[in-house]
Amino acid sequence: MYFTNILTIAKLVFVFFIIIASIFYVNSENWYPFLKNGFNGVLTGSSIVFFGYLGFDSITVVAEESINP
Repeated sequence: MYFTNILTIAKLVFVFFIIIASIFYVNSENWYPFLKNGFNGVLTGSSIVFFGYLGFDSITVVAEESINP
């Protein structure tokens, strides 16, 4: 338990270090327009990714059940 806590703290310190170090390289001019296609674009993109993963998962399940793939 003690070792796990140390590793978790080390990972968090590393992530915060990366965030703090990258603040100086942020170009806020790239944020406009933030959601160019609006929230509808976010939903469209997430549904494409979701169904793409669902298709990959169904292919692996079918391949697992075949007798001689």
